[in-house]
Amino acid sequence: MLIQILDKDEEFPVPPPEFAEFHRFEFLDEEGSNYYGLDYDMSYPTNGDLITAQQAKEIAQLLMKARSQRMNVVVHCHAGIFRSGAVAEVGVLMGFEDVGAFRCPNRLVKHSIMDAMNIEYNPKEPISVNGKPAKETASKHQITIAGYRSQLAKLDQK
Repeated sequence: MLIQILDKDEEFPVPPPEFAEFHRFEFLDEEGSNYYGLDYDMSYPTNGDLITAQQAKEIAQLLMKARSQRMNVVVHCHAGIFRSGAVAEVGVLMGFEDVGAFRCPNRLVKHSIMDAMNIEYNPKEPISVNGKPAKETASKHQITIAGYRSQLAKLDQK
């Protein structure tokens, strides 16, 4: 199973023929009103651009289907880290094998999918890298998500 996630108006790559099924979702890689901060507001007005409850439910159902049918799941987004990292992180929580690919999950996406599955979570969860708080995993060779977003904010201001 292939799950593709892109921004609205981005062109989806054509899936390779070896995938029995593929599913496409369009929503932004944002966590809400405080995108560049460490907290987000689940009540942020989406205007249809952030992940919706319906999309989260569909992704949750796909993961549950894949798990019950013992299917492999490949998920990608634009950078392959944040939105897809959120889907992968929920998959790991469900018992899918953690293949160790770098991920820094978008917390809004992760928590929305967990909501759809009735899985409890910490709404103040810190930013994480591969399932561990970013502060524990950061090194001089890695950038934390906060640093990355800080750089993005500076670019947006130009």
